[in-house]
Order: sequence, then structure tokens, then C-alpha cells
Amino acid sequence: MPIKKPHPPGDRELTQLRSVVSRAGTVSGLIREVSRVLDLPDCQTSRGLKQCHESFVDISSALEALYASTRGNADDETIAHERLAMIVIAIYGRMAEDAILRQRILSETDFLEKVMEMISSPSLGEMVLSILSDLSHFPDMESLCKISRFTTTILSCAESHLEQVNYAEKAVCVVSHIITAAFAAGEPDPIIKASIPRFLQFALQVAGLPASGRTSFNHLVMFCYQLSDQPSAFFSTPDAVDFLVACTRAKDIYIRITAQRALIALCADFEPEIGRPHVPLPPRPLSARVEDALEKFYGNSPRSSFTGTEAEFAELESLTEAFRTNARPRADIGQALARMTLGNEMLIRTWRRWPGKEFFAEMLPACEAAVRKSKQPGADVDADILYLVHLLSISEQQAAYAFARPALERHPSVAFFYYVMAACGRLGFQSVLFANKGRECPSLTDFLRQRLLFFSALSTLNVVPAMVQGTADEVRLQDVHLLLETAAKNADAWIDIAPPDDPHRPPMAAVGIHIDFILRGHAMTEVDFEAAEDKLTFSCDLIRSTEVGWRNPERECIVLEKIFDRMPNAWKKWGPTVLRRPSDVYPTRSRDDPINGSTSTADPQAELVSWLAKLDTNSTPGTPDSLEVALEIRGINPGARRYGKANMACCASCNTASAVLKQCAGCQKARYCDDVCQKRHWKVHREACKANRL
Repeated sequence: MPIKKPHPPGDRELTQLRSVVSRAGTVSGLIREVSRVLDLPDCQTSRGLKQCHESFVDISSALEALYASTRGNADDETIAHERLAMIVIAIYGRMAEDAILRQRILSETDFLEKVMEMISSPSLGEMVLSILSDLSHFPDMESLCKISRFTTTILSCAESHLEQVNYAEKAVCVVSHIITAAFAAGEPDPIIKASIPRFLQFALQVAGLPASGRTSFNHLVMFCYQLSDQPSAFFSTPDAVDFLVACTRAKDIYIRITAQRALIALCADFEPEIGRPHVPLPPRPLSARVEDALEKFYGNSPRSSFTGTEAEFAELESLTEAFRTNARPRADIGQALARMTLGNEMLIRTWRRWPGKEFFAEMLPACEAAVRKSKQPGADVDADILYLVHLLSISEQQAAYAFARPALERHPSVAFFYYVMAACGRLGFQSVLFANKGRECPSLTDFLRQRLLFFSALSTLNVVPAMVQGTADEVRLQDVHLLLETAAKNADAWIDIAPPDDPHRPPMAAVGIHIDFILRGHAMTEVDFEAAEDKLTFSCDLIRSTEVGWRNPERECIVLEKIFDRMPNAWKKWGPTVLRRPSDVYPTRSRDDPINGSTSTADPQAELVSWLAKLDTNSTPGTPDSLEVALEIRGINPGARRYGKANMACCASCNTASAVLKQCAGCQKARYCDDVCQKRHWKVHREACKANRL
């Protein structure tokens, strides 16, 4: 039977359609009736969407004619006409689930203008806004930027409908998405930038409504995180900062993480001192508590900086003089420097201040070359260590990372190579991987163990938001808890073994407190907050009271101070609102309940190492390859998901949902928009393709 061609409605069909929409019915049912009368394909199925691709011009002509017939008619038919206009918008909205059709709808029709005409309708405005809300949830930056041109129009309508909670909540979703997209795409229109404080005030009003639900609340928290690089908007809306502070005690672990990351991103502008040249403050008098801590660590021996002891500095000075005067073979000097590096790499790197940077830059490469030529047992390892120290001393982290990778393959038991990979991995998954695996090496020294613990905890706090963002998956939640449990233990272990005058002590104490907030912030009492504040204050006092002096505070420390300062007032105002949110964001429960903060009885380190070992260690730091591989290994494969009411497949590379994607020729499971997407995704998909090849 031939497929009928879509056609504009005639007078008889218009009368029939007005009769249909006058009767009560669901939106889906009305869409089916209109599609039947106009011979439109069923846009709620994949097969129908494929036909929409083929007949888009005819379909849009039919819909445009139907919409035009609803404008400027008699008052007694206004309701039927408004419903017909809404159904036209709904059909376009269903077709827009297909990303390729969505681009055509927004570029070849005046769909958005129709939406703006109907959005203020007293009876159907909420339905139209719901369609726009569904459209704004698609991961399509270009489409969102087109919608953002109407930000002020949507916001004005929403403010006039504040008493309609459902309408207001949908407006929060739409506006949060389109403003975020406008900033992500580049420098936005000044009108959009100026609308941020206005939107924050509106969204906070909606969040405070007793009848408001979880959706607008979650969108507000995520909006604050994504727009945290616009501090002026938050400074003009202090309630938004207090709202984020209160959210660090929310029932949902995802809300706690997002609120913390937003505050950390904002804190650089809380304190103008950040980024200024270091001006050492005079040491404070030692308190009895600080005196006891220093004596417990150093005993009766002379106290010294964390960079090294007096004996180590004396040995370095003698090696430097021997290099100047050629009193010892340079190979011997190089091997001595390599041994000292394993004991305290920071000592070698900071020694350049004393003999001079130029001399130091000459000394290390010369000793490295001499050691490599000596051909003695272990000379290649010592030479690699010296060269890596040289690269680190001149801030060539990328080069050090690239050099350490093959060195690690040649000598997988040398902990120093893991340390370099962790330090230069940009605090991403690579840093977590190498910091945890490096502590298993037999050549681990106290210094390397301390530094690997440091990078493990700090990197974990950095990668957790990326793991939970965008999905509520049970498997990923288990990974988050494993990472956080391990990082909390590592932070505590670092605090126990680090020198009291190590300037990294305050930020590491802050990392431990942040992780504690994430795991059990909702269950913390006032006593717990006082203990956490005392822990941070004591770590800061240790640094202020020693010879090292206080450096520019880390962001993690600043944001905790702000949380402690603001929490009483913030919790008084927003606590009831935060606690009123439903806690069932994650519909399924893992063995680690995200609400009660309970932890696994299994050893997190053992499970974590087995998972991290599968990560792609050959990816370049800063690229998403390792994260993508990690999620695919854990069964979270974006390319395998089905999307939308029409059950469409997604492009495995860019996540575009369409009914006309091409299949992978190998496994015939993964789908792609084009050859460009397939080539980009091949590195991640290669092993799975070979395993599933038909």
C-alpha cells in the first residue's frame, strides 16, 4: 500500500480537527488524530521519523497551514484553535527528538516564534512550556543557543506565572539550560549575561515554594555550578551563595558534590589575595598545641623545613661543589642525586634556588648523561630519574609525563615513575590510577608514599563530579563511593605522616573535610562541624607558626572557611527547603546507600585497583579518553543507549540521537552520525568492536 503524502488541511478537515481537539484527550492521542487526518507519519516511532526525514518539506507545509488557520478566528472557537496550535507545536516537538530533524525545524521553520506566541496562553501555556522544556533537555548546543534568544521573554512569562508551580518549575529548567548553553558557546549576548541575577532570584523563589519539587531544585544547583565562573552575578545575589552552602548538607550525594564544586569555583573571587605575589607573614608565637605537634614529629632533633634536613642540604652542597671542581666523577654525583631524589624529590628540585637556576639546569643534564654512559647496573633508571627531575624543575610537566610513560613500561616497579605520572596527570583519572598503583611498588620510600597519598586524595576530589554528572547510575555510584572511601583513608594517612611544616597540610586537611562532607554531610551535627573547623584551623596554625610561613591559601581551604562562616545563617534560611527535597534521586540502590552515607564492608582499595587497572593509561592528560574508557568498562556505554519516546539510537561519539544513524560496519551495534564521529570514537570502541564483530 503506497504511503500517502502529507497535505494541508481543507475546510472539511479543519472542522473535523476542531471537533477532535474540543473533546478531552491526551497530547499523544491528539497527535495521532491530527497525523491521521493530514496523512502525517507517526513521529512517535523510529520508522515514522525516518519517513519524516524523507517528507519534511511536505510535513512542515501541512503544519504551517494548520497553524495559520488557528490565528485570528472567532472568539467562540478560540479554545479549539489554541489546542490545534498547541498540537502543531507538540508534533514539531516530537519530531525534534531526532537531532537532524531538530536542526531543520529550528532553521527552516518559525517554530520558536510559535512557541513564544503560545507560551503566555492562560490555558495552554504550561503545556507549550513543557514541550520547550523537553526540547531544552537535548544535548544540542546549537539548538539551545537559538532558544536563548528568547531568554527574557520566557523569564518575563515565568515571573508572571509564579503562582503556577508547574509552570514556574518548567521555566527554571528551560532558562537554566539556555543560559548555560549561551555561555558554553562563547561570549553571550549582554542581555543574557545581565539576566543571570534576575533568573537566580526567580529560581530561588521557586525553590522556596512549599509545593515545588525536585526538578527545579536540581536544575538550580547545577546552574550555579555551571555558571560559577560568573562571580559578579552571585555577589549581587548573596542568597544564591547561602543556598549553595546549605546544599552541602543535602540528603542527595549528587547535590552535595555539585554544591561543593560550585563553591570551590567561586572561592577564587571570594578572596582577592588569590593570585597575588607571595608576601610571607611573620611567624606567630607557638601555641602549646602546635609545640606538642612539632615536638612529637621532630623530637629533640633540630627542626627544619619540609624540603630537607640540615644534613641533606650539607650533602647537596658538597655534591654541587664537587661538580664545580670536578672532584668526583659526574656519574657518581648523578647516582647520589638519584638516591636523594627517591628520598626527597622536593629537596633536589628546590636546591636550584641556592646554586642558581642556570647552574642547576646545567648540573642535572650533565650528571644524567654521565650516568647513562657509565653502563653500571641500574644506571638507566638513575638517568631517567635525573632527567625527570630536570623537566619538573623547569615546569615541563607534559614532557615529563610523556617521558615517564615509556620509562614506566621498562621499569614497572620503580615508584618514582608512578609519582611523576600522578603529579603530571592534571589531577584526572590518570593521577588517581598511578597514585594508587604506585604505592604497591617495592621501591616505595617514605617521601614517595607521602606524595602518592597526596595526589590520590586530591585527584579523587577532582574527578568525582565528572563521574556522577549527567546520570544517576547505580554502577557509577559504587565507583564514586569506592573512590571517596579510598581518598578519605589516603588523606588521613597523609596527615599522619607529613611533616607539620609541609605547606600542603592545610589543603590536604581541607580535601579530607570536603570528602567527609560528600560522604556524610547530611548527617553531620554541630559538633561535627566544630571538629572539622578545628581540624582546618589547626593545620593552618601549624604553617603560620613555623619557618615556612603562610602562603597564599588554597581554594579548598578558602571555601571551607566560607562554609563555616555562612552555615549558621544559610542553614537557618535554606535548611528546611534543602531537607524537604525528595531523596530518591537515584531510583535504585547500590550496596552503598547514597542517602544514609553508609560505606561498603569490602576493601575499597582492592576493588578500586582492579578497576583502575583497566583504564587507558596511554591517553593524553586532559583528554576524556580515560573517563570514556572507564565508563564503557563499567557498562555505561553512551552509544548503546536508546533515546526518546521513539526509541532512537545515539551516536556513540557525540551522543546525537537520530533515526538515520549509520551502523558500525564491524560490530553492527555502535551507530554514528558520519565518518568523522566514527573515526573520533574508534580508539574507545576498537576493543569492543573486535569482541562483538559478527
